[in-house]
Amino acid sequence: TDHLLMNRAYLDDGKRRGTDEHRRRVAAHELGHALGFCHKSYDEGRSLLWADYGQIAEQKLNGPTAKDIEAYHALWG
Repeated sequence: TDHLLMNRAYLDDGKRRGTDEHRRRVAAHELGHALGFCHKSYDEGRSLLWADYGQIAEQKLNGPTAKDIEAYHALWG
């Protein structure tokens, strides 16, 4: 079993990145790692698994992209 641990110093309400939108993005990104996915490069297309959170936020990615769904099916069927 994998465990996802979130850094409360950054993610709690009122903290530096403590918005609901940020927490959803971080949780989705980390869940991707728990499912076995590595960081993606920008030339692979839009993905919640980009290593640079700034790019994820800039693109307003709030859920799996077509690239993420494709990667899921390639890995898990």
